[in-house]
Amino acid sequence: ISRQRSWGLPIPVFLNEEGQSLLTKESVLAVANHIAKKGSDSWFTDTPRDILGSDFKLPEGFNLDTLKKEENIFDVWFESGCSWYSVCVKRSGWSVPVDLYLEGSDQHRGWFQLSLLPALGATGKPPFKNVLTHGFTVDEKGMKQSKSLGNYVNALDEVQKYGSDVLRLWVSSVNYQEDIRCNDEIIGRTQEAYRKIRNTLRYLLGNIDDFNPAVNSVAYDKMRQIDKWAMQKLQKLIAEVTDAYDNFVFHRVFSLIYNFCTVEMSSIYMDVLKDRMYCDATDSLSRRSAQTAMYNIADSLIRLLTPVLVHTCEEAWAAMKFKSQNVASVHLSTMPKVDSSINYEAEEPKWNKLMDLRDEVLRALEGLRRDKIIASNQEASVTINCNEEDSALLNEFGLEQFAALCIVSEVNLQK
Repeated sequence: ISRQRSWGLPIPVFLNEEGQSLLTKESVLAVANHIAKKGSDSWFTDTPRDILGSDFKLPEGFNLDTLKKEENIFDVWFESGCSWYSVCVKRSGWSVPVDLYLEGSDQHRGWFQLSLLPALGATGKPPFKNVLTHGFTVDEKGMKQSKSLGNYVNALDEVQKYGSDVLRLWVSSVNYQEDIRCNDEIIGRTQEAYRKIRNTLRYLLGNIDDFNPAVNSVAYDKMRQIDKWAMQKLQKLIAEVTDAYDNFVFHRVFSLIYNFCTVEMSSIYMDVLKDRMYCDATDSLSRRSAQTAMYNIADSLIRLLTPVLVHTCEEAWAAMKFKSQNVASVHLSTMPKVDSSINYEAEEPKWNKLMDLRDEVLRALEGLRRDKIIASNQEASVTINCNEEDSALLNEFGLEQFAALCIVSEVNLQK
């Protein structure tokens, strides 16, 4: 614990002429009281009599006027290793253990261990609930980036070029537990992912502009089937993203939300909704059903993305006329919770089968479009040859709703 330096946190030991040490509870408390009043430099400037006080009772063989002070200091790790107490407990009055210790993978034998040791010695418990370690950014050759080598990426330059949300999105997309390859080109590729997420939010907000959830919401059991599916996918997303945040798996947060925006939303749901949103009556059940789903998706998606896309989500939150929480900033809102009344797990097998059937239909239609037999899917009337199980599933789902799911004019069954 000792470091031979001329500055730092002193070891509160006094020595007599024979070299014997004075280190008792009383002497340490006297030193602590003196330093609390005059600062740690007073150990080096004041006499033992000044520090201990003239009436301090010394053991036999020790004399105030001949005492010498220990010149070595505590290892600097001792200071940072006690920050859980000096900063959190004494200064802020927080409880220990603290929630999280975060540092690089080189600190397992450094800050992490040298915080653990004094805490175990003083309290018998670790000073932290969680320890999170990260790797380091490396260049294209795998070399650790550093100022001395000049091979590092300047974060401010990237912010100037792409905006801070794109940089934050890139950081969230990588597995930080390993060393991370980082250069301008790699960060720049994240722009496309950012645009897809932003466009999803833009589409949702644009379609709920006239929707007041307190007045226009449709009960879940009265919603169209595809809108129920969207609500189910949202509950699954909330559950999985929340779990990923709780476990600090931020690259999973990115992949879950990115796939939700590009696959479930863009490739399926928003494509299916176009006719209904643009052609059905403003206040019709079909349109309000879709808006109910889109409002819930937009509201939850914005709050799920807020820790990453801080500026984009603030902008999107400000654009929502009717907010789920009465707060001035999205950063004062809470994370969305799973709606326990929507049993998305029980419905998954049915929807997986329906989507498989939809993929079969779309593959056939793609060939017809390629051969210029049809110009768009809406020109097609589809007949499905299927077994009794699939026939029962499609009839229960509704052939009209399955036709809407495939964006075709009609669907017929043939066993």
